Amino acid sequence: MTDTFLFCGTGAADYVAPEEGKEFRKNTHSLLNDVILFDIGGMTYQFEEPAVIRERLKNVRHVFITHTHSDHFCAQALERLAKDNGSVHVYIDEFAVNRIPKNENITVVPVSSGDKLELDGYTVYVFSSNHQGDLPEENTHHYVVDTPSGKTLFYALDGAWLKMDEGKFLMQHPADLMVLDCTSGVSNDYRSFEHNTVDMLRVLVPVIHANKMLKPDGVIYADHLARTLHPEHTAASALLSEIGMQTAYDGLCIKF
Repeated sequence: MTDTFLFCGTGAADYVAPEEGKEFRKNTHSLLNDVILFDIGGMTYQFEEPAVIRERLKNVRHVFITHTHSDHFCAQALERLAKDNGSVHVYIDEFAVNRIPKNENITVVPVSSGDKLELDGYTVYVFSSNHQGDLPEENTHHYVVDTPSGKTLFYALDGAWLKMDEGKFLMQHPADLMVLDCTSGVSNDYRSFEHNTVDMLRVLVPVIHANKMLKPDGVIYADHLARTLHPEHTAASALLSEIGMQTAYDGLCIKF
């Protein structure tokens, strides 16, 4: 039995709208087995996208919010999803639950670091991330998900590096698929205080392998690429492949 992971959008917040002759990425959001959606920003229903993605969104039952920056969370998009799907459960930091609109089709589940959740055969572990949220009191999150087939996903957007509890957990509970932040690309931009650069990943990826945090046949994808801090996809892919990473793009669907 295999699992599927669909990268619906792979861009950071500096992608605003398509420009003629330029590469475009929608803001980051992704689907696990068409059941779990990670983040739902303002671009989720904006701009043209393959009909297959729109259809697959209609199967979503659970939405995990990493944090409430506008490229990751949009109340209007969430309400549309709830209307289309009949009902959804939304998992969001305990200090950000007031961002969720009152809606009979939305069930809000507050989460905090250290939580372990069981839902529809999935087990989800919640970790805090090295990233500053939209609200002063808000904690931002990464998620480890065990699927019903026995595979493990580590979803680590946004955030620079990994925190100690994440690393120790993955040393005992290695992933089949890792999705890591690569927002800051080849820059020395100040955002590297809370996002990864390629050079940071050049250090981190060997540490992941040396400590067996990824299964032998596992794969690591770079996601959440900033328009202003990366070369276009072909060049970015070549650069990241040198350090053992794949580069995500909008519409990419992988099996793991």
